[in-house]
Amino acid sequence: MYRNAMSKSNHQVKSHFYYIFWGVMAVAVVGTQLYNTTKYDRITTALEATIYAIENDRFNGKVPVSNCRVKYGPGY
Repeated sequence: MYRNAMSKSNHQVKSHFYYIFWGVMAVAVVGTQLYNTTKYDRITTALEATIYAIENDRFNGKVPVSNCRVKYGPGY
């Protein structure tokens, strides 16, 4: 009887670490996706601003490549 209780206890400990592991992995995946989403949003905003500036000739034919954080476009 003691042996049966011991194996059941070990099984529950493994189950506990199993759920902790997969919980941490799920948080890591969701966090990475949120991080990538914010970076793609910044890239899209910079690209839209550059395209808007080129279309409206805001730079007089010169596009500043190093200054992508300039806010041009509708709503700015």
